[in-house]
Amino acid sequence: MRWHTWISSAKPLTINVLRAALTGSDTVSGRQSEEAQGTLIIALDVAQLRDLDDYTAQVEEFIAHVKSSELEPGARAIRAPGESAPSPEAMAEDTEIRLNAVTTGHLHRIAQQLGIEPPASR
Repeated sequence: MRWHTWISSAKPLTINVLRAALTGSDTVSGRQSEEAQGTLIIALDVAQLRDLDDYTAQVEEFIAHVKSSELEPGARAIRAPGESAPSPEAMAEDTEIRLNAVTTGHLHRIAQQLGIEPPASR
């Protein structure tokens, strides 16, 4: 199996398990919930686990290895997350994020707990 095929097939399953099931939102199944949107943020302080320079070098080596893989016919070039991404300004102009009432309620509750202004609705 080529890297492109493995990455393409493993990513949706992994993302669904982490994003949807851990946040209580919908997974790709017959199960339905009121909260169809879920956001999962996992933050790791890599420097607490291993030398940061060694980690960075290993990740860069891995990305270079994956990107040097032979592509399947018709496949687009392999890109690492963030490569060729639009600028934050361009994304802000061109992207509209629609939130359901449950998610909006969570954001307002969290903002109130933190003593900050909740996000404005358009």
